Amino acid sequence: MATTTVKHSWNDERRRLCLEGVYELDKIARVLPGLVPLEDDQNHYAVKALAGRMLRLTHMLMLGLDEHEATAKLDGVIHFGVGAG
Repeated sequence: MATTTVKHSWNDERRRLCLEGVYELDKIARVLPGLVPLEDDQNHYAVKALAGRMLRLTHMLMLGLDEHEATAKLDGVIHFGVGAG
């Protein structure tokens, strides 16, 4: 049985929109921890952890825009695997 390879073609507008979304998520993640006072220990550290995860995912999305990046590396970020950046 023959296999067909489908290569993703990223046009400039699609790439721009992806980058804009990543940029916005990155900015939100960097602001969030400052919105919950440190005196509110439990909530502050929960928000800080969520923001950290968001930054990790935005990093993975940026890597994903590079078609030469190994899919296994992206999977490692999502699933907390070895080799995650």
